[in-house]
Amino acid sequence: MSELKKDLPFALLAFVFWGAWAYYANSEAGFSVAWVSALSQGLFSMMMTFFIGFVTVALFHRFASPLTQLLMPSLLVLMMTSVCLSLLHVAIGTPELLLTISPALAVGYLFSLFKTIQIKKGGSHE
Repeated sequence: MSELKKDLPFALLAFVFWGAWAYYANSEAGFSVAWVSALSQGLFSMMMTFFIGFVTVALFHRFASPLTQLLMPSLLVLMMTSVCLSLLHVAIGTPELLLTISPALAVGYLFSLFKTIQIKKGGSHE
């Protein structure tokens, strides 16, 4: 539960920031399209922030080599997130798909890498 509490500010920030970004990226398609994209992106980003923390910790301990412990959790999380987020936005008809998801995926990858480095330094062992 402590990991969830630690990630809550990041999750709320992800909801607001990436939701606002999605609205901006799709605003030329009209209010309703931009609003649906924004709400979907914001909620997904918030949930993924919690998911990234949990999965990164779980995956870290499955790899033996220090290099794979550092890189693989973040890469696997990026792949899973990319597929899920792409499918979500295709399903709701987001017109600016790449513009909407690319920045959030990059930051999500960096967040996962940050979590991995924290684990490696001994900051989290859940």
